[in-house]
Amino acid sequence: MTSVQGQIESALMNISPQHDNPVGLMHPYWARKPLNVIEALVEVLSKPGDLVVDPFMGSGTTVIAALRKTRCVFASDLSPLSVFMVKSILDISRRYPESIDFLEEYVSAIEKQVLPWFAHENGGYVERIRYAVDGSFENGNFRLRPSELISKKRTGNRWTTRRVCSIEGWKEHDLEYKKFQNNPVSFDDIPLRANSRIAIPRGAKLAHYYTPMNRASINIALQIARDYVADWKRGAALFLLSASLPLLRLSDKKASSQWPYWRPKKLLTSRNPIVVFHQRLDAICKGSEWTRSALAITKEVPIEALSGGKSSMYSIHQIPAQHLNGYANRIGQAALLLTDPPYVDHAPYLEYADCWMKILGLPHPPNIHNEEIVKTDAPSRREDSDQYLDRLHEAFSSASRLVKPNGFFAFFYQDIDLRHWRVILSCLTNEGFSHICTVGIPKQRRSIKTVTSPGRTLDGDLITVFIKRKVNKSAQQSVCMNDLGKLLIDIARKPNRSLFDLYTKVIDFGFRHACFDALIKIGSDVRDIIRSFTKEGL
Repeated sequence: MTSVQGQIESALMNISPQHDNPVGLMHPYWARKPLNVIEALVEVLSKPGDLVVDPFMGSGTTVIAALRKTRCVFASDLSPLSVFMVKSILDISRRYPESIDFLEEYVSAIEKQVLPWFAHENGGYVERIRYAVDGSFENGNFRLRPSELISKKRTGNRWTTRRVCSIEGWKEHDLEYKKFQNNPVSFDDIPLRANSRIAIPRGAKLAHYYTPMNRASINIALQIARDYVADWKRGAALFLLSASLPLLRLSDKKASSQWPYWRPKKLLTSRNPIVVFHQRLDAICKGSEWTRSALAITKEVPIEALSGGKSSMYSIHQIPAQHLNGYANRIGQAALLLTDPPYVDHAPYLEYADCWMKILGLPHPPNIHNEEIVKTDAPSRREDSDQYLDRLHEAFSSASRLVKPNGFFAFFYQDIDLRHWRVILSCLTNEGFSHICTVGIPKQRRSIKTVTSPGRTLDGDLITVFIKRKVNKSAQQSVCMNDLGKLLIDIARKPNRSLFDLYTKVIDFGFRHACFDALIKIGSDVRDIIRSFTKEGL
């Protein structure tokens, strides 16, 4: 065991992944990685003042973790939503508490126009309406039938005295909202790309996901935001709106799903936008206060590796990972590249982000989907799926060149297809990297599936670390499949063993011995390898 490997495994041993934190809760972006795990890797694999790179930054967990540990950050993502979100979080936090005072004024301005639309005859306001669904979502062939109404009373910024009311007692007495339904955004004119995997049926339009009153409320919020002259104010307002959009759509009873297009087939719920705006404002306030106190983001520090002079601690860009070679001044400068690239079974995030990008008016190239690294069953994206491995290889190669000699490339990745792991190993080996270790962190929050069938469920974070340094191949251990078999059988016999534990050992073995070709001859699916050795039919 190398000293670095020992440090990594010691830092991650028995760690309880922290997926939720105040800054992560500011925006409902998807698949946030555990902040404490990222911070542990940053501390082991870099030093204060070092440059950390993340070419698939997503919700910005690596950015926050690196800044909290006083590292400098160069981060990028293909998605304009990701870039907008991360920049907004940092900008709002840097301006705290002024930014929160402004956002309170922004919500008050929306409230003056929108809240009267939801006034109820009992003296309160409609907090949510529940609907029965008649018909099918395909091509918009459905009708919403109001079935139940929940009202609450307003006391300052608190909403109390919850009542379930008869829908017969509710009338839209203020029809002013109708003139705002399609201005500035015409929801009826925004078609969505059909993709059954992410619950977008054929013929779907954005209008099918929001009630007319909530469409009007969103447009009011947009108009007010666009009238702000200061860029930071406009950006902060749009960030709050973007964080609210998932809760403003027609969704399930608890709005528990973070995915923007999923809807129950029979019962839907729509929420009062003012209640939602106040909830999101509270989350943004807590997150920006936490971020402001935790980060040194207002300081300027010397970054000799970048410019030999003074520079901001962070730099955020909208770039496909495949094109990072264009940033010549970053090549060979990063002490650590720490990222979470798209897995085969990941959803196509650009299609998820369409909801936000089209409402917020975020600029994006017309051919942006041609750069996304994705596997999807959408008929219109078969070519993108076919090119998944080519794009992933190109992205790893391009990004890896930013790492300096003896620097580290660490990544989260989850895939049962050994052919994909083989491509990653080949790519990084060609770029001069050597494998250090692969560590599995089982998820602490067990699902019903992991409890009832631990031998059938992959549930956890798999982290692989490489170093930019050639190793003496003659010093590598020889490949012995019997050793792998003995290892897997030993794990399988232990109480509460899981498929994830066995899976981690197979991937680590494949990297350690550079033997994915040999493993693939037994079976390209990791589960086939495990079955062949343990003979337990997992």
